[in-house]
Amino acid sequence: MVVHFDTHDNVSDSENASPQKLLVQERWKKAAKLVNEAAVASRKVSLENKIGTKGDELDDDDPLRVIALSVQRSLRDFGKSAKNTDGKRFRGKRNRGREGKLVTKDTLEYLADEGETTFTVPQPQNECERILDEEFKRIRTAFGVTDREYFSSLGLQEKRTQSDLYVISSKDASGKSSSFFFL
Repeated sequence: MVVHFDTHDNVSDSENASPQKLLVQERWKKAAKLVNEAAVASRKVSLENKIGTKGDELDDDDPLRVIALSVQRSLRDFGKSAKNTDGKRFRGKRNRGREGKLVTKDTLEYLADEGETTFTVPQPQNECERILDEEFKRIRTAFGVTDREYFSSLGLQEKRTQSDLYVISSKDASGKSSSFFFL
C-alpha cells in the first residue's frame, strides 16, 4: 500500500491555519520523513538478510529444517478440520487425510518416521498444540484473512516433501536472543 501526503503548504495557507492544523501538518511531515529514512536504510540491507534462509536450503541435520516441516504439516492437518464462513468444512470429512492423531481439539500427535519417509528430512515423534486459536482467529478475521487463506498459505501443500518457509535463526539476527522466526 502506498500513501501520498501533500506536505507542501503555501505561505498564505500557513498564515491563516489554526494552531491545531499546523500541529497536525508538522506531525505528518515528521512521519513522512521517518518513513523515508526507514526506506533508505532498508535499501542498504542485502536481500538475503531480509528474508532469512529457505527451509530446504538448511543442512539436513539442522533442527530448524525439521521444525519448519513439522509446523507446516501440523498447520495442514489443523486446516483439514477448519470450516468455511458458512460453517461447512472446506477440506471434506473431519479426519480425512490427516497425518497426525487428534489428541484434543487443539493438539495433534505425530509418530516418528521409521524406515522410509516421504519427507526430505526424517520427522521425530512430536505434538503440536494450537495456542489461543480463537484469539488469533479474531485478529485474522479483523484483517480479512479467512481460515482457508491462512491454512492454505502456511500449511504444507499437498504432495510437498519439504518446508517452503524461510527461517531467520538467532545466528542470522542481531542480538543475543536464541529466538527464531519462520516467514
